Amino acid sequence: MSSADAVTDSPEREAEAFDAAHLELARNSSTQAVVDGWRQARADLLLALATLNPRDRVGWYGPDMGALSFVSARLMETWAHGQDVRDTLGEPP
Repeated sequence: MSSADAVTDSPEREAEAFDAAHLELARNSSTQAVVDGWRQARADLLLALATLNPRDRVGWYGPDMGALSFVSARLMETWAHGQDVRDTLGEPP
């Protein structure tokens, strides 16, 4: 494998490409389309989480984490990044 292939196949590069594609999509979408996308992603996540046993391991950036820790981390990120958005828009919590 060439060094270029190693960079292209890295999880970090894949995550960056995924994030960039979603950011571009959001920038070219209406506010309602972005909110609808968030709501659909939430529904999809809830369906996926319903299939997990609390002791299951979930792959994530870095080491795998337990399903309960994964859910807790997603909740924390939702609140923290939601506050980031509110701060950026100058909206109260």
